[in-house]
Amino acid sequence: MDHIRDQLIRFNGKQLRETNSPISRVSSRDSLRDVELEDSLPLDELLRKHRINGEYGRFWTAKRLHRILTKDRVLAELSSCLSYSDSSRQQIADLICADVTNPSCEIYLKVFAILLLIGKAGEIGRFIDAKLCDAKLPVVYLDREKNSSLCLETAPKEPLQLFARWMSCDTEMFEITQWQVLVPFFETNVDKTLMPYDLSPNTILPWCKPSNHDRISPSLSGRLGEGAFAEVSLVRIHPTAHAFHETLRKIKLEGRGFAVKKLFTRDRNEFRKERDQLMRFSGLVHDHLVTLLCAFTFKDHYHFIFPLAKCNLEEYWADTELPWSCETARWASNQLMGIMGAVDTIHNPRNLAPDPEKRFGRHGDIKSDNILCFTSKSPSQDMILVISDLGSSSFNRYISRSNIPNNKVPPVPGYLPPELELEDGRVSRAFDIWTAGCLYLEFVTWLLGGRKLRERFEDQRTTEYITGSKNDIFFVLKKREGEGSYVAQVKPEVTKWINSLRENPRCSQLVLDVLKVVEQEMLVVISADHKRSPSGRLRARFQDIHLKSQDESYCLRKTSYPRVSEVAMAVEASLSPEARNMIQKNKPNLEVHSGETRKPMSQKEWENMV
Repeated sequence: MDHIRDQLIRFNGKQLRETNSPISRVSSRDSLRDVELEDSLPLDELLRKHRINGEYGRFWTAKRLHRILTKDRVLAELSSCLSYSDSSRQQIADLICADVTNPSCEIYLKVFAILLLIGKAGEIGRFIDAKLCDAKLPVVYLDREKNSSLCLETAPKEPLQLFARWMSCDTEMFEITQWQVLVPFFETNVDKTLMPYDLSPNTILPWCKPSNHDRISPSLSGRLGEGAFAEVSLVRIHPTAHAFHETLRKIKLEGRGFAVKKLFTRDRNEFRKERDQLMRFSGLVHDHLVTLLCAFTFKDHYHFIFPLAKCNLEEYWADTELPWSCETARWASNQLMGIMGAVDTIHNPRNLAPDPEKRFGRHGDIKSDNILCFTSKSPSQDMILVISDLGSSSFNRYISRSNIPNNKVPPVPGYLPPELELEDGRVSRAFDIWTAGCLYLEFVTWLLGGRKLRERFEDQRTTEYITGSKNDIFFVLKKREGEGSYVAQVKPEVTKWINSLRENPRCSQLVLDVLKVVEQEMLVVISADHKRSPSGRLRARFQDIHLKSQDESYCLRKTSYPRVSEVAMAVEASLSPEARNMIQKNKPNLEVHSGETRKPMSQKEWENMV
């Protein structure tokens, strides 16, 4: 028992306590209301009674083990299975139940739980003498096929003499049972390094099975969706297996469950790129950016854990119609302000350490599917809209200005910006302003008339494109009259739609101001003398609109608006080779433009565009 005394000396006289550890950072909601009253049960039976039935098998978290394996119960168990002196049993109990701030302290809580469950609690003294503590688990087979000796995972070719006299069935039970207590504890890294937890394929993930009392619909686990690069599943992590409660409180979100995103790529660089973007831009930086809670690897795949959204904006638009009221108008203006603030945070990050080479970001895929709707704990709003899917975003030094050739970026159906079809066009931060403008116009349409009005807008702007088929993008390419050249223009159908919204019975000064910004500063075909407004300016515009929304008449009073042109000014366009080939191949029936045009930007201007 000398080793036991040595370990107690290493506590340096500190009183054993349960603070500043994963155990003290988890939720107290562990549903063990009656465990204090169950001392009549044998300790191994008490453990089994309070196991957690998860999606991947039964398990016990460290928090739950501490609740069940109290000092008194452990001492009582040791008295029945060890013939040591009272002081020696007390020392062993201290090592089993200890949780100290000193990371070098050797704890035997999980080891003792395993021995209890396989009927070998009396072996705990030998494990302590061999220094096989919780931190050294798991043990692995030297040769699994032959069911041979167990070794430390860190020394897989050195058999542990501790198991030499055990029967093979007992070593097998120890190896199997250890995974039921080696449950990962997830937390958000304070130092922001966010290296992924590297989990063994044998790990039992602490996902809970759904119960009739759970409030998540349709179920507490299952696939939410799958795309070309990842699949997202809905899970409820047992409350004692994570420390996300404080982070959720800071970003004012309910912790109803979590979304786990499994990346299909196994490329570590691709994982790091997405992880870095999610770390730079999160809900801790801006309320309207999605928050990455942690990352882990499991069975050769990278995974991210996020708060669970109620739905995405596309689904919300389809299923929800809000009554027109001052509260609705204020909520909408707050969300438009928030989304643009999040875009500006990506475009002009202010949260990063000073960098001699100033950096800029671009999202690259703003659309309703990538706006998540979260139930908020904030008393000022029930629902908060959050930008997600930062995996397609880019982050560049000032010298590159976030500006890349248009043929390097996959097309964005529906919200496709016109510069993707131009010979000299570049994808810059203005790309996001166009896609946000499309989103905002659809948002206002839904706000004024719900799903049916939005569907009517989609029908009205659906026209033939250079592909030879019809689509609902927001701009059109036309031939120039008498010439072999082309122009790009906001679709006349879109301009007419904006004017029709100004005649809508619900259209107030607030709505008029939003439409003015969208039409004049966001849905702009870039020319030599007319550019889209940068995100910082637009952020200020929507902040001003939201500030004015405190006036009820600004939100609700119908306001007349002077009649404006039914068409936007066209811009001369030198098409990309891909666009020209498409026209030659598909021979679409393009309209002919005969009006005024704006001059295009030069190649140099495109290259210098921020």
